[in-house]
Amino acid sequence: MNPNGGLNESKIEQLKKSLYSRTDRARGVIRRARLSRGTENVQLNWGTQDNLGLKSDVLTADTIPQGSSFFKKVFFGSLGFFVLALGVAIFIFYGGNNLISANNVDILVEGPVSIAGGEPLSLDIAVVNENDVKLELVDLVVEYPKGTAYTEDTTKELVRFRELIGEIEPKKEGHKNVSAVFFGEENEKKDVKITAEYRVQGSNATFYKEKIYSIFISSTPISIAIDSFKEVNSGQEFTMKFTITSNSSKLLRGIVFQAEYPFGFNFKRAVPLATFDGMFWKIGDLAPGAKRTISIIGSIDGQNDDERVFRLNAGVQSAKDDKKIGIPLLSTQQAVMVKKPFITSSLALDGDASNRDYPGEAGRSIRADVSFVNNLPTNIIDAEIAVRISGTALSKSSVVVERGFYDSANGVIRWDKSNTSELSLLNPGSTGNVSFSFTPNSEGSSSSLKNPGISLEVSVRGKRIAENQVPEQIVVSTLRTIRVASKIRLLPRILYSIGPFINTGPMPPKSEKETRYTIVWTVTNTSNNISSAQVRATLPSYVKWLGVVSDADKIAYNPVGGEVVWNIGAISPNAQGISSKEIAFQVAFVPGASQINNVPTIVNEAVLTGEDDFTGLTLRDVRSSLNTRLSTDPNFENGDELVAQ
Repeated sequence: MNPNGGLNESKIEQLKKSLYSRTDRARGVIRRARLSRGTENVQLNWGTQDNLGLKSDVLTADTIPQGSSFFKKVFFGSLGFFVLALGVAIFIFYGGNNLISANNVDILVEGPVSIAGGEPLSLDIAVVNENDVKLELVDLVVEYPKGTAYTEDTTKELVRFRELIGEIEPKKEGHKNVSAVFFGEENEKKDVKITAEYRVQGSNATFYKEKIYSIFISSTPISIAIDSFKEVNSGQEFTMKFTITSNSSKLLRGIVFQAEYPFGFNFKRAVPLATFDGMFWKIGDLAPGAKRTISIIGSIDGQNDDERVFRLNAGVQSAKDDKKIGIPLLSTQQAVMVKKPFITSSLALDGDASNRDYPGEAGRSIRADVSFVNNLPTNIIDAEIAVRISGTALSKSSVVVERGFYDSANGVIRWDKSNTSELSLLNPGSTGNVSFSFTPNSEGSSSSLKNPGISLEVSVRGKRIAENQVPEQIVVSTLRTIRVASKIRLLPRILYSIGPFINTGPMPPKSEKETRYTIVWTVTNTSNNISSAQVRATLPSYVKWLGVVSDADKIAYNPVGGEVVWNIGAISPNAQGISSKEIAFQVAFVPGASQINNVPTIVNEAVLTGEDDFTGLTLRDVRSSLNTRLSTDPNFENGDELVAQ
């Protein structure tokens, strides 16, 4: 009990009073004095805790919570253990008496620093183990650059090589020899990535060591020589000639050549013909020193001083896509400058002045107009226009010239100042026009005539006074080709006494009596392949379809409208005589009383159509109807065509 007679207060009660007391002293709070603006003397030597007059319970360990001290000890202990473990690991891998160190594994490569493209390259590779423990399951991985092929088959691209070396004892080496064929451009750098993958005893981890081995291509296995104009006139036809030569001492297999054309280039033709799209050629195998020549003919449309670049690529054909280069061997380019011609000329065929091949029809006359203009700021004198006309489909007797002269012996039409007065002087910007006509023919004297055509080569020449006052000859040329369409014919016949079927009934036909006739259709073709050919005709309502045909798979009859359709399909050139296409079918005719003394129609007008594969034209031949006048039947007599009573 306390002196006042009460019970001694517990420490908990005293703490409550202290916390909830209204006085600062009871709460144990020490108020700080107000700061003054005066200057204070700051001691440099703070002295001891006792000298500072601080209470001992402020800075003692008793004032720090005991839990915080425990966690700090745990934290610093863990950190120390981690640092120790890391140090041990580093020591084991890299330090002192190493169990295994990546720095003690090396890759040594023996080989040339340069090699000719297309030649085999052999590399001796050694994996060196300078560790005190052996390397297990050592794998050698070689990754080759693009343009590398197998030595056994250079048409197959080699990308990656892997081979097991096995175990390498301490202070020993593991060896492998690898070989490949490298292709590329001259002085091109090729990087080979070599990796040694290995394991060590007591670990499942895979370690590796890498090395890059560089080699330079000293020469290309092939070369491309380019023979071409450096400058061409816009729209003027010209030829680019490429010669591909093998520089390799080995046989090069599966070589292909690709040309990439610039904007504005109009491809005309190539010699030899391109394998794909007019720009890809399969050259095949090239023996050492062998050559192949490709010529490309075309023209470029452009403005004056435009530069157009042709890109040329050669290599080994891709095994996945036969229209692509799998292993590139050489890439080069040729620049051509477009110039405005001194004289511009154009050749229009029936008004068509384009540069594309013109489809002509045999037997139909074609008008040709040659137009020209002087683009120079000076006069052109003594101008001359010449057209060389030739081809298997040309009929020389059909050539008709206005004002000019046709030299049929040499196949040249000429206009000059002697027959065309305006050609004596062409003022700057002046224009002119000359014309002629001719008729193509698709039927030559030989039955072997195939894909007939006519070539027209126009040249305009004249003289101008150059800057040095010396006459200068100028020439410009234009070339057009006419593809002449084939001539297809339908020969319809109606028969009674002969033919593949037995025909019955009265002859001449009698009213209300049935007479059967055989219809024969024969188709011939002269010069070009024809596709999708067919013949269509209709039967009158009084003629009956009997369904008797020589080839049921090719002919069809529709009772609605009475249409007969013969689907011929393809017709080869020169389909004459025994090789012609022919079909026969039988019909029945029962005359009515109104047809007595008349010549009734048995088959209405027949139309033959087909696509000419050479010209792209749709050809057509129309034949009039067949009636009871059997002019092709040997036993037919006059009067047999009239229906009797």
